[in-house]
Amino acid sequence: MSVQLQLWDEPAKTLAFPERKAQPPVEPPLAAGSAELAAAPPDAKTDVFSTLQSCSKNGEQDECQPPAAKADVLSSLRKQLRRVEAARRPESQAISSGIEPLDALLPQAGYPPGSLVEWIDVGHAGGAAWLSLTGAVAAHRHTGGKVVIVDTERTFYPPAAIAAGLPADAIVLLQPKSREDLIWSLDQSLRCSAVAAVWGRIGNLQDNDARRLQLAAETGATLGMLLRPATAIRQTSWAEVRWLVRGVVPRSAAPTSILTANSDRLLAVRLLRARGATAGQQLMLQIDQQSRIVRKELPRESKSAQHLAAELAHPKTARRQQSARRA
Repeated sequence: MSVQLQLWDEPAKTLAFPERKAQPPVEPPLAAGSAELAAAPPDAKTDVFSTLQSCSKNGEQDECQPPAAKADVLSSLRKQLRRVEAARRPESQAISSGIEPLDALLPQAGYPPGSLVEWIDVGHAGGAAWLSLTGAVAAHRHTGGKVVIVDTERTFYPPAAIAAGLPADAIVLLQPKSREDLIWSLDQSLRCSAVAAVWGRIGNLQDNDARRLQLAAETGATLGMLLRPATAIRQTSWAEVRWLVRGVVPRSAAPTSILTANSDRLLAVRLLRARGATAGQQLMLQIDQQSRIVRKELPRESKSAQHLAAELAHPKTARRQQSARRA
């Protein structure tokens, strides 16, 4: 390449510059939080990047695309990201919930190792604590690791856990005094590979803390059992599986096949979310004094997940409507 240079009192001069060599293309660095793509198979990363590049080229025409085309692109991205997430997960056997009817609702007949499971307890003595503790016992039997109990309310009763099948020497009891200590205890326990499961009750959970616990569970391949109040149903969650448990008061006209002479209580269990499963599945569990469980389907007039969430948000209005229907 040459350029002519001329000063006001001198004739024009021609300056020659060496030709610029073509530089090899540089791949853009991965954005923060894209460690999943780095650990994914090459074909999965290629599919994701090709889809993103095609989206960026058509960015100017995106507003003119029909909604169906946008939905197809999003569906393709979701499928490819699932492949990336599946490649990151270690190939290991799912952990049973300890209750066969619940395993039947899960896509892998159990919980993936290194995942969080939320139990939303509706009402007092809803049974979520017992069901979640049963899952922690199953995790101990699966891996042989310890079970960390994070008890801030000082309500944990060790003999009940021992009666459920958890050995006394497998229990590690922590009693944090502040919320910061609670989050730190859960985080550190989930990151420990010698821990089979972490069981704890927590109320309000910020998004950053929820994400922190989810990453900690993945790091230690530990199962996290989190008991949440009814208000948590309206909050976002990073849990792999969410259950809704509420105690049921049987009506006098209930079939005698559901209740037996030694029955203790009835629990309505609903699957709010599980990756790869159909949300909204529900069943009835009868727990007798010998901890025996009988599976019973909920009646057809049972509430959907959306109606139940509305009832939890406005309990007084729901009670008034129910009284009006009875009248």
